[in-house]
Amino acid sequence: MVKGMKGKSSKHDKSRPHKPGHWVSDKKFAQLQDSLREAQETLEAIRSGEVDAVVVSGPKGNHIYSLTGADLPYRVYVERMQEGAVTISAEGFILYANRRFAEMVNQPLEQVISARMPGFLNNGTWEKIHSVFKNPEKVIKCEALLQPSDRAYMPVNLTASNLPLEGQNVLCLVVTDLSAQKQNEELRMAKEVAEKANTAKDNFLAALSHELRTPLNPVLLLASEAAKDDELPERIRADFVTIRDNIELEARLIDDLLDLNRIAHGKMTLNTATVDCHAVLNRAIEMIKPDLDQKKISMITDFAKNQVELMADETRLQQVFWNVLKNAVKFTPGKGIIKVVTAIDIPSNRIAVKISDTGIGMTPEELHRAFDAFVQGKHAQDGLHRFGGLGLGLAISKMLITLHEGEISADSQGRGKGATFTVRLPLHRLSESKKKNGR
Repeated sequence: MVKGMKGKSSKHDKSRPHKPGHWVSDKKFAQLQDSLREAQETLEAIRSGEVDAVVVSGPKGNHIYSLTGADLPYRVYVERMQEGAVTISAEGFILYANRRFAEMVNQPLEQVISARMPGFLNNGTWEKIHSVFKNPEKVIKCEALLQPSDRAYMPVNLTASNLPLEGQNVLCLVVTDLSAQKQNEELRMAKEVAEKANTAKDNFLAALSHELRTPLNPVLLLASEAAKDDELPERIRADFVTIRDNIELEARLIDDLLDLNRIAHGKMTLNTATVDCHAVLNRAIEMIKPDLDQKKISMITDFAKNQVELMADETRLQQVFWNVLKNAVKFTPGKGIIKVVTAIDIPSNRIAVKISDTGIGMTPEELHRAFDAFVQGKHAQDGLHRFGGLGLGLAISKMLITLHEGEISADSQGRGKGATFTVRLPLHRLSESKKKNGR
């Protein structure tokens, strides 16, 4: 006995354990196997062009559909198409489908043939393409959702047209997968949204920075004048010094935002002239001396002996050196050491300015992001160190050095081992003695 018909096992099959289920006789099972084999052979014959008709059983009896309109070369071509190809009866039965369509609906081809097409489409689509039968000259194109087996809906484009075959009309349907196209469109739209948001952010920062900077100017002026007024008590002047310093810090942060926005939009212009690199570097060192004294940090300088001239924007170059030095002071503990060394590389015609510190150092990950805007190392949020700032100084410094056709890099042996920042700039002129001894 063979499982297939509900009932108990046969009296003649006592060797099999009794299990509830469906059982048919060996003869009936052999007949079912023959029918299945015949159906598979018929499908293969249809695909190869060996037969010209197919019989579909429906609720109103059997229907014979002729396929004589599709010759062998056409069928071979359809089988190799990248699109799905289906022929459908007016009742919605699939008379023929190529392998690509079977892949789209994720079902074996033998199960797709004679299945009902409306079951694979989202609501309303079958009614739309079925109107081809009423208007044989009409070609209907529309987007729809195809329902694969055990998968989400697939976006597709349908092209439906009438296919007359010896007195009967059959709908010919070409199915194009739009998944990749829809994904690319979504990515494009997401990119446009991100670009618009980025532009809006930049415009907002520019407007905000300007509005914040304007009212600070008179306050900074008044605080600076009061801090130097000898007629005021020393305690009051000390308070004004504190006010002045904090306003200057606030103004510096706002200026950084403005600079970042200008550079990002290509609106930063350099007022270049011949400048003495060492003179600019010394002025930047003078600016941080109060911070050095406060933390008792030692400053060591080792400059190249001769004058080094650069073609640069003096104010912006001083800003770069100040940013790097201020960063070194910020992350160097009390009684630490900061060393500034300059050296000439004759072959590349460049000067290298190295600023090293004995500070907390950087991890490889932090080195990788050292010049990213609005990014600080983990040490800035670990609860043990609170260094402040927006993480803009180094980012702006890199942009400014790039505008000067130079380079800036960072190096560190790891946490607790200090850091070294190197600025390399092209030389404008070097004295003869310098060219001879290279130092």
